[in-house]
Amino acid sequence: MTGSIRAGFSKVDITPRLDRVEAYGIGYWYDRHVRFTGVRDPLFARALVSGVGPSRQVVVSVDSIFDSYGFTENACARVAEALKIPLENIFITCTHTHSSPLIDRNNTRQGAEYGEIAADGIVQSVLEAVETARDTWVTIATGRIEGVLYNRRPLLKDGTIAELHRPVAEADIVDPGPVNDLMTMVTFRDGSGLRIGGLCHFGIHGVATQCSELLSTDCMGRALQAVEQEHTSLVLLHLNGACGDIDPAAMGDEDALREMTARLTAGIHDVMNTGESPISELTPMTALRRSYRAKRRGTRDRQTLKQERARLAAAAAAGGMQHHSGAGYELFLLAEEEAVAALPEQFDISYQVLRWGGMILVGIGGEVFTRSGLALQAALPGFLVLPVGLTGGAAGYLPLTDMYAQGGYEPACAQWCPIAPGEAELLFEQLAKELRALAQVEAA
Repeated sequence: MTGSIRAGFSKVDITPRLDRVEAYGIGYWYDRHVRFTGVRDPLFARALVSGVGPSRQVVVSVDSIFDSYGFTENACARVAEALKIPLENIFITCTHTHSSPLIDRNNTRQGAEYGEIAADGIVQSVLEAVETARDTWVTIATGRIEGVLYNRRPLLKDGTIAELHRPVAEADIVDPGPVNDLMTMVTFRDGSGLRIGGLCHFGIHGVATQCSELLSTDCMGRALQAVEQEHTSLVLLHLNGACGDIDPAAMGDEDALREMTARLTAGIHDVMNTGESPISELTPMTALRRSYRAKRRGTRDRQTLKQERARLAAAAAAGGMQHHSGAGYELFLLAEEEAVAALPEQFDISYQVLRWGGMILVGIGGEVFTRSGLALQAALPGFLVLPVGLTGGAAGYLPLTDMYAQGGYEPACAQWCPIAPGEAELLFEQLAKELRALAQVEAA
């Protein structure tokens, strides 16, 4: 079989009606939830359905920070029943735009009904993609998008990580941290050569603007929509790569959002139109869905936490509010540590694999760091391995062991990082074994 396949695409608006849904996003620690009052740009569920019959595979990209509502499980069950396909053939991932609805992790359950709205939109997008399915041929292109990313965890001379988003003198930096600015575009064309859809794999945090009162797909979503609007019936799914430590190069206001959107739009154009090559083989088409049983990190004992709370409360009352430092922030982290202490001692981190010939999507239910993503890609030479974070779950950041001692926001003892040191290495070791076994079965 050559690089041809039956495929359909669709996108459905999942923007909440703010006059009907009291939707909240994520704010800074001293105002953890921010109510949305308007729409900067709409949110979408975008779907690709490929193949035919019970072997069909579904990929959905949802404009959401992550699934705090359970819409993934809801939609997967409904899609599996409607299409008569196994659950492992359904790959639902979130784009990680921070300007999208959230519950629980931002200390509120207001607007929980949005979960059903999102699930309905996902299912609708899949069913519409089925209806638009046609014979297609598939191409792939890669290119580096320079000037859009930076690693927000530069290692300093003292062995620590700088406070998040605070300026750092270059002379103090020992290692600026890895950046993977490679974009991969997988494009589907119909018999006339018309682009009908594609997958855009690129790792970037959706935080060019955040803690905002306006719903937004942020810079990556806005760039993809700008390209979609230039073509007839084009749908582009964002598969967010390893970006636990990667932010846009410009952040914080409308000017930064516009600038990053413009750079990304130009980059997508460059990759789509340069060095495009046909995919010669799309078989075998295989899928798996499994999980890793991770250990929860340890916390201080209850009495110590109580004493620390009293000390910090007095200090916070006398100090100012800072985003990621000071007694007030430490008091917030103390509450997070107490929440971690209440979690089960073990929990599952889900992962999925979809394989089309030499291209493999690896979906991981957490925020993957650049080093882990690059290592996973190197684990299977000769294959195009595309790690995709926040797929099928949201277990939080997945730091490597040395990151805990270095400090910083991401590996703090908090609900956004409940995993024990060393567990991320074991998770990715298990994943690498799965990928190697998959390749060996095919070779045999």
